[in-house]
Amino acid sequence: MKCHLSEVVLNRYGICDSSWDTYSGYANIEHISIPLVAIHDNHDTYVKKIESEVLVDAWPEASLIETNNLGHRGIIRSAESLAVFYHKLYA
Repeated sequence: MKCHLSEVVLNRYGICDSSWDTYSGYANIEHISIPLVAIHDNHDTYVKKIESEVLVDAWPEASLIETNNLGHRGIIRSAESLAVFYHKLYA
């Protein structure tokens, strides 16, 4: 299934490089010079917490804000989480 999906995506979008690593969010991450503030909610059903933790651990100048009971999209509707995000980003 993974091989089939890979072939479909590569053909559909005209991607010449068949290496998924080329398009990884982690490619050359150690050279990024802008800060990252990641927010993860304990009830996120789309992104696992370990994915947020791995990203934050790999990214220079990164911090992780953890929220409760907001879900994946509720984070952006929460005034409290946005205030914490803003404070972390501009502190």
